[in-house]
Amino acid sequence: MSPILALISILFGGDRAQDAEIVPEPAQEAIVVSYQPAQEQPTEGAMPSQRWIGVVELPGQTLGFAVVIESVADRLGGTLDIPMQGLTAGVLRDVSREGDELGFTFEIAGLPEVNWPKWVMTIDETGKAAAGELLQSGVVFPTTMRLDESGEQEILSRPQNPARPLPYREVEVVVDADEHALAGTLTLPDVAKFGHGPYPAVILITGSGPQDRDETLLGHKPFLVLSDHLARHGIAALRYDDRGVGASTGDFSTATTLDFADDVRDAVVFLGEQESIGPIGLIGHSEGGLIAPFVAAGNDEIEFVVLLAAPAVPGHEILMRQTRAIAEAEGASPEMLDKQAKLQTAVFTLVLNGGDESLILAQLQQLVMLQLGTAGVEYDKEILDQYVEQSYQQMQSPWMQQFMTLDPRPMLAKLTQPVLALNGTLDLQVLIDQNIPEINKALDASPSPSYTVAELEGLNHLFQPAITGSVSEYGEIETTFDEGALMTISEWINKHAISK
Repeated sequence: MSPILALISILFGGDRAQDAEIVPEPAQEAIVVSYQPAQEQPTEGAMPSQRWIGVVELPGQTLGFAVVIESVADRLGGTLDIPMQGLTAGVLRDVSREGDELGFTFEIAGLPEVNWPKWVMTIDETGKAAAGELLQSGVVFPTTMRLDESGEQEILSRPQNPARPLPYREVEVVVDADEHALAGTLTLPDVAKFGHGPYPAVILITGSGPQDRDETLLGHKPFLVLSDHLARHGIAALRYDDRGVGASTGDFSTATTLDFADDVRDAVVFLGEQESIGPIGLIGHSEGGLIAPFVAAGNDEIEFVVLLAAPAVPGHEILMRQTRAIAEAEGASPEMLDKQAKLQTAVFTLVLNGGDESLILAQLQQLVMLQLGTAGVEYDKEILDQYVEQSYQQMQSPWMQQFMTLDPRPMLAKLTQPVLALNGTLDLQVLIDQNIPEINKALDASPSPSYTVAELEGLNHLFQPAITGSVSEYGEIETTFDEGALMTISEWINKHAISK
């Protein structure tokens, strides 16, 4: 994703061309990669390679990466890793080395060359350090690199990622979902500690955008950490790659929130067929928390529901509040916030009422220009038109058209299961004061036998301990999922996961 596209995606719930998250999972002020081309395998016969660890200086934060440069026959090649953006072994092009000058480019499929990140680096006299810049979309970002002589240096510290051997079982599974298949991992508690079951089990439902089974985001793997915790506390968990993502088949780009709900229903059927599985529940994060009530309402196979940062009002209301909160946390002036809100309201009103394309494009252009100007980015008409058109296509996508008006409250009011709803007080994407009261009202009117709604102090949208809740903190925080929040979830499940 280009620096500008990252800013625009905040307004419209993620880049639905190949997306990033509902209520969008985070957009940095500069993000290099929006989506990846089909990855090639490194050419056989490559000569010994060099691995460099680098840092791109972004406004208010940094972005770590690693490049491997190798000699292949009579040319140079290489690969790029950006853990904070989920990019692994992305194939580089135009790799060159002339004296102390090293250059390389990463092609982003579907975008013009001006949007491709291009590095130009100068290696110092030691041969072990380099300095230069990343150029993308007309914006320059200072960059430094150092030679990784071990070839194994970590780019990011993620201490909660489980290390093998694991004290529980992992089974690779495939869920039949009619015309496509969902590839996933079923974690089962240790037999020696918890017996052969049946175990309480959960299906983990990701947030918006094409997510893998671990909900990988900015180098974090929340669902990997969550399933690890649950297995250690006697709870089985099924997590799977979204349709069209990872090892799953199907087309993600044409699917809507309710289509993803159908995938969850198929996962419920799959779990119900496993002998070691007892009461089945749902854990939905962000858009997953929107999906869960649609699956659970009227479904006797679901026996408990956990909502993590779940929206409780229609999508256009979520996006309006979210956009302002995120921009304010990043230092936007009150004047800019008011102008942005006015333009965004105009866009949403036109879209919701089937407004004329030319009018929507005109309002989008004003909105994009405001954001670019605020970011201090230089642009020409060609670049502006590209961003406006992409934003328009996002607004017209099947997912966005449905998400804008989808209201979870009627489904929440139909739930017959025990419900746990958690939100962080520093969540700037699904704000507490907008959503928690509505969840309480809906559940209070529901036939649910019991529900617990809790505000977790100091946690952000990803349930990390945060300082401001700003999206720019997400990748910099080492904790993937607050341990207290994890314990709250597992203890509640073990108390309420009782077969009917």
